[in-house]
Amino acid sequence: MSKLELLKTELEALKFQSFESGNVESFRAYIAKTEDLQQQIKTLEFSDKINRLNKREANRRELMKQIISFGHVSSDLLTNDMKLNKTKRKQAPELAKFVEANQYVYFSIDYSKVTCIHVNGVKYKTGFTTYENGKTSEPQSFRSFDQALTVNNIQKANISAAKTAAKLRRINKATQALEAAQKKYDEVLKDNDAHFLKCEKFANESNSHQYITRSRY
Repeated sequence: MSKLELLKTELEALKFQSFESGNVESFRAYIAKTEDLQQQIKTLEFSDKINRLNKREANRRELMKQIISFGHVSSDLLTNDMKLNKTKRKQAPELAKFVEANQYVYFSIDYSKVTCIHVNGVKYKTGFTTYENGKTSEPQSFRSFDQALTVNNIQKANISAAKTAAKLRRINKATQALEAAQKKYDEVLKDNDAHFLKCEKFANESNSHQYITRSRY
């Protein structure tokens, strides 16, 4: 039995603990013990989650490294249902090994190029695009492994439970500050008839959150 399972068993057993009538100290000790066990369980569950995440992301990094090594995958190698054609596997032996090693692999094509390789339900982009003048460029090869990881939202290295917890605390603090500011902002809008003034075209056309203030009043 793991430590986490032992803690949960101990916590469950505490629920059936009886107390002497009026024994305040005993009850306080029970509350303290319950809260301590709950905190230990919460910490271990968080660590387990981080460990599972690191294992998953390490696997994704390895898959991404292999996908990049294939270079440009010709759409001529594929069947109509976007899988590697068995009769053409000799033309891409490394890609064939990759397909055989993974349970379910298929491909996506754009501009007659393979732009994504789907491995067991997870999509891996094989290149990147840019957006200029209202148009999306043709897919281009990654300039580095780091870029491939960033585009595919893959962690570049293992993360620690302590650092992740600190990040979450900072995010929560910023969220609370934002919510407080939003509440204050909403009150200002309500107190100053913002909705009515916007309907009457007093709002700036280029930014509806700004209002026309140039006047002689």
